[in-house]
Amino acid sequence: MNQALAALSADFERRYGRIGRPSIPPEKLLRALVLQALYSIRSERQLMEQLEYNLLFRWFVNLNIDDPVWDHSTFSKNRDRLLDGDLAARFLAAVLNQPKVRRLLSDEHFSVDGTLIEAWASQKSFQPKDGPPDADGRNFHGQVRKNDTPTSKTDPDAKLYRKSNTAEARLAYLGHIVIENRHGLIVDAMATGVLVLGVGRATRLLGHLALATKVYEGTIRLGASTLTDDALGEIIAEGDASGVTDDSLRAAIAELTGKIQQVPSAVSAIKKDGVGSYARVGAGEQVELDARPVTVHRFEALEVRRHGRSVDVDVVVECSSGTYVRALARDLGAALGVGGHLTALRRTRVGPYRVADARTLEQLAGDMTVVPLAHAAAAAFPRLDVDEQTARRVAHGVPLPPTGYGPGRPVAVFGPDGEFLSLVEDRGTDAKHLAVFAQAVPRQQG
Repeated sequence: MNQALAALSADFERRYGRIGRPSIPPEKLLRALVLQALYSIRSERQLMEQLEYNLLFRWFVNLNIDDPVWDHSTFSKNRDRLLDGDLAARFLAAVLNQPKVRRLLSDEHFSVDGTLIEAWASQKSFQPKDGPPDADGRNFHGQVRKNDTPTSKTDPDAKLYRKSNTAEARLAYLGHIVIENRHGLIVDAMATGVLVLGVGRATRLLGHLALATKVYEGTIRLGASTLTDDALGEIIAEGDASGVTDDSLRAAIAELTGKIQQVPSAVSAIKKDGVGSYARVGAGEQVELDARPVTVHRFEALEVRRHGRSVDVDVVVECSSGTYVRALARDLGAALGVGGHLTALRRTRVGPYRVADARTLEQLAGDMTVVPLAHAAAAAFPRLDVDEQTARRVAHGVPLPPTGYGPGRPVAVFGPDGEFLSLVEDRGTDAKHLAVFAQAVPRQQG
């Protein structure tokens, strides 16, 4: 940390003048913010109280034992001014780039499913979007609190979560990281909503289910572009979106609807020359990915909220597999000339599976009831029923005549007793098996 602060010393000198009202030294401010993050101190007031009596905290921040502690409101104002620039982000990047720290990090995909990172926002700040500004977020008059309509007035990115049915719901961030997609755990770091999982033999269906049309609800913020095209990345450019009209917004959205060529987000798992593009960006490279064809069946603005120089647009997107909603947010901002990124995303449908039919992890822990394999296949793919003789041929992997659905359209094959036998796809003059689920019965020796 000392090395990172020393490297930024010249930038601090340029940012902070030698005349005018005294401010908190940026070195001490950053050290205090690190303490607040590491020890999950909920507010600036509590942080200042800790600095009053905690000698370890004073030593870390470089406060002498008799130095006065700052007022919490002064600390907040100085913090906001520091975060408005890029110094805090550069400080963090400098710390992570040190050899001793870098060897502790991993660029591999891993999972922290269900991790809750508690927000600093208070329960009182969680209020209906259309409620009065002085409403008490702790009193919902007997209504069940959900994340659909209310939001935190002080931290809109925080959502209401709880770890179990008996635990108290708290404002927090839900941590999900991408892991191996062959098992269906394709989870965006920000996304909530439907996640299709497979158990046992059903995992063989997931790669084909991933190709289904998906529906998302999200929020796009116009007025800033980020490195990752979402709210998790560093802001790399800002613009004034206050002049964006509803008509120009609708026109730009229409240009991004239908069959389009989309350049995926650079910070993604797509490999370039055998290396994930996210790893290349992390190493400081400028990554240019090739555009690929995708289909956006529906891209619609549901609500527009204006906040000074920025505009938040709630949208619904129905799209083909391989479409990056983050990239849609980026391209919408670019088309309007103000920059844009995604701040929230909820997957409401994957193929035939809707969020209304989904079950939470807590519900599955109490009753691990799954959809039968045959029902899942019938709901997700066109159905082809065959007779008993053909069913035996399917069990041995013998190709079938073309189904008529054409290439790229998997078809579920069922036997006369309703058993799910195979998933096939038209290829050339036959319907080839993508995955066989029927058990072949050995012939009797006579």
